Order: sequence, then structure tokens, then C-alpha cells
Amino acid sequence: MSAPVLTLSTASSPSSSSPYISSNQGTPPHNHHNLDPDHHPLHALVALSRNASVISTSSSSSSSSSVTAPVKPRPIRTFSRDSITTARARSPPYSGYPRSPTTPTRGTPIPAAYLPRALSPDPLRPGTSPPTPAASRPASRAGSRQPSRAPNNRSRSNSTVQLQQQRALTADDFDFGEMLGTGSYSSVMAAVNRTNGQTYAVKVIDKAHIIRYRKVKYANIEKTCLTSGLGGASSGHPGVIRMHYTFHDDTSLYFVLDLAPNGELNSLIRKLGSFSYPMVKYYTAQLVDTLEYIHNMNIVHRDVKPENVLLDAERRIKVTDFGSAKILDEEKPAAAAANEEEQPRASSFVGSSLYVSPELLTRSLATKAADVWAVGSIIYYMIAGDPPFKSMSEYLTFEKIKKCDYAFPPDDSEHAFDSEAKDLVQKIFNLDPADRITTQQIRAHPFLASINWATLWTDAAPLPISGTRGPPPPPPRMSDVFDDDD
Repeated sequence: MSAPVLTLSTASSPSSSSPYISSNQGTPPHNHHNLDPDHHPLHALVALSRNASVISTSSSSSSSSSVTAPVKPRPIRTFSRDSITTARARSPPYSGYPRSPTTPTRGTPIPAAYLPRALSPDPLRPGTSPPTPAASRPASRAGSRQPSRAPNNRSRSNSTVQLQQQRALTADDFDFGEMLGTGSYSSVMAAVNRTNGQTYAVKVIDKAHIIRYRKVKYANIEKTCLTSGLGGASSGHPGVIRMHYTFHDDTSLYFVLDLAPNGELNSLIRKLGSFSYPMVKYYTAQLVDTLEYIHNMNIVHRDVKPENVLLDAERRIKVTDFGSAKILDEEKPAAAAANEEEQPRASSFVGSSLYVSPELLTRSLATKAADVWAVGSIIYYMIAGDPPFKSMSEYLTFEKIKKCDYAFPPDDSEHAFDSEAKDLVQKIFNLDPADRITTQQIRAHPFLASINWATLWTDAAPLPISGTRGPPPPPPRMSDVFDDDD
């Protein structure tokens, strides 16, 4: 997350960054469901906590009690050193993620009175953890068992699975380890499910913060998008991060997501300096294919950037962070939706400074074409090694975007763009979103003619090789900066 990033929503970052759309199936009919989350953040949080599941529970007979704001002080959460060491030993090494000098901790979960008491073993249902065959468990866990005790251990494991299926998951069902990233109101940590041995990335959202700063809707929209078919545990697109479980305690919301061990696309670009053309074509194709699927679900991401494109173990992309997304009105015709302008919020807008579209800056207009503009900026960044509208300040960056003021390296230089890549970028950077090239037209562009779309998600990723610009030089050593004689 080393590229400069602007969060275009008040007091939040795009990483922690829309209307709340969720099924209320199985939830008692409270009057506060009809309240506006923006003006009643506590009620919206209660609704989010009640529906803290990948798919809303089918238990419609659960009774509930009146929910009020907690009055006790926020507990100080601590981890034991042994717990952290154990979790890190189980987890594979991670590269590309920023590390924090401190590790956030978790408190004792306190289930709310309105949560259902009995849950289905279906992994898509709230707080359940499906059993995993012994053959798929990590070797480190299986190898630690003594042969003479294997039957007893298997019996214990089956009992633990059955117990988890009868209650909601809590933070105590995971061994939290390495810090993977932080945002304005959340942190992401690697965590191992103690029952099935699987390692996940768990996003921990601070309840007090999102209530105080009126960010409940961002957590709502992220959960809604990832449970609407984009990243469900049994469906969705391979290019979208998957949500496996959600649960909460008295201080935090927990989103259990896919782990992407190869970090961010942005980190890989900065490490290599720029991408070779096979890499640029491969990642452009995967990003376009993913966004086309998202747009077909009537969702606009609105914060497409290299920091929100993760790389899995095979270095294939995973688009993440739907907190800034917009769900389009399916009943409106496409032309009306394209021409609809959002009412601008006071002193805020959604996106990141280097990748935001000009129409969002000038008219607060967020359509599918805004995501395409971001794709053009990422293509330019992968080839040139720098974003196209990078400037000395955010204000100057915005001014360059509004004027579409960018330049290609000279054609006779060693950093010159391929003619087909240059043509694609030019067709994307059109100030009029109605005239901008679409994802379907990008798929048919000559720059991506070598892509086999049928095997795109099974083909091996190209080797990470630098393009026209090599990796940056290593930072100078302290011994080279300071002379011992001085």
C-alpha cells in the first residue's frame, strides 16, 4: 500500500470503504429496521450484527429481546505470546502485506440475545464451520499426532465439528497470527480455524468506530455485495474474494475471507518496477473479466486500484474491498442508470485519487464506466511503472484527471508503449463516460488477442519479470550515508 491513496469518503479509507441491501429472513420484526442507517447508526449496526452471516439464517422462529447500546467501557483486548506464536507457526509466510508493529487483539465474545441458538452445518449459514477430510488438512497438524492416539484424536475432532455446528462461531474458534493490513476502522489478520485447520484472512471491524464516524453502511454494503453471488462460499467468480463466515462479539465484526498469500498487485508492480507485456495482458484480462462479472451483477465497485487487487497462491487476482461499491437499481433502464447523477455528499466522494474517474470528480457520477477508467490507469501503471495522473499533490492530480492530462513516453525511448497498448489506453481515457470503451470491447481489443478466455483462470500466471522499467535500486545502507571518520 505504498502508492499514494486518497480516501474520498469522510474520515475513512477506501480499504475500509452504499446502500444497505440485505435479506431480513429469519430476523424478528423490529421497528428500528425501517430507520435510516445514516441517521441511526446504532440501529443499522444492530441490523448488520443480526444478519452477520454469509447467507441469512433460515431460522425464522428465533425470539429476540430489545437491543440497546452497550454502556460498559470497551474492554482492553490482549493476546498471549504463545497463542500468536502458535498461529504464526501454522501459517505460511506472507509477502506483500504491510506489517504492523503491534497486533490487535480480541476480547471474550458475548453472543447477543437475538442470535439464533441452533445453526445448520451448511458452510454458507452463519457461524458454521464445515468439517474437512483428513487428507486435506495441513501436514503439520496431521504429522503432530501419535499413531497410537489417532482414533481418539479423530473422535475429538468430530465432536468439535459437531459442537461448532450447533453454535455460532466466535473469535475463540480461530488462532490469530500475522497482521496483513490495516484501514481506518478495520484490520486484517491471518487466522487458522482450529477445527478444520484452514488459514483465512479475517477482517476485524471496530464497532465503536463505525458507529461514531457513521461508517456502518460501508460494512453493510461490503457484506451485501459478497453475499449477493460475487463471493459466496459455494458460488461467485474466481476473481472475487470469497467470504466464508461472518460473526461478531461485543466490540467487533468479523469477516472471514480468502487468504491471498502473494499480497497486493501494487506491491508486485513496485517490486519489479514495471511488468513485462505478457504479465500486463494476463492481469488486464483477469481484471476485465472480473469487473464484467461484477457489472453484470448490477454492482459498481467504485474503488478499483492495485491495492484492492490481491494475488492468491497461484498469482491470480482477487478483487477485494467492496465497502465503496454501489448497487444499481435493477428496475431502471440502462440509459437512465447511466445518466443518473448521485447527490454529492458534503466534502466527500468515493474512490482513490490516482484512479478516480473525471465524471465522479465533476458530477459525482458513478457508473460502470468509472471502473473502466480505473482499469486504464492500472494498465498504464503496469507498463510505465507510475500512474498516469500522478502529481505533486492531490489537488493537482484531480486537475490532471479532469482535463485528461497525461502523456506517454516518447516512441523512440526505451520506455515507449506498445502501439496496441497505447491505443487501448487512449480509448479508455475518454472524458465522456458514454463514449468510453466498455469491458466487452476491451476483451475484443487487439492488445488482448493472445488471451485464451476459456482457460484464463486455469492457465499458469506468467513469470514475474520486469518490463521497460526495472526494479528500483535498493535503499542506501547507513554505513554508506555516514562516514565513520566524521
